[in-house]
Amino acid sequence: MMNKLLQDMRFALRQLRKSPAFTLTVIVTLALGIAPTPPSSALRPGSAAHAARQSAAGTCPLRVDRQLLRLREQLRRRRA
Repeated sequence: MMNKLLQDMRFALRQLRKSPAFTLTVIVTLALGIAPTPPSSALRPGSAAHAARQSAAGTCPLRVDRQLLRLREQLRRRRA
């Protein structure tokens, strides 16, 4: 199975070397498609990263988050 995978990879690399214009087009297309995705999803309201950043800053966008933070603070006080 691993041997077959290596053969396929070698074949793919040979094909990409034969057509550099196509290879460049594929690489640029992937780069333009992948690069903006993580930052935009992290800034989108409702995403986990956005909520985590706002929670860390102390500004929770949702009422439920505020309730959870209050509950966490109460639990910390009880332990102390």
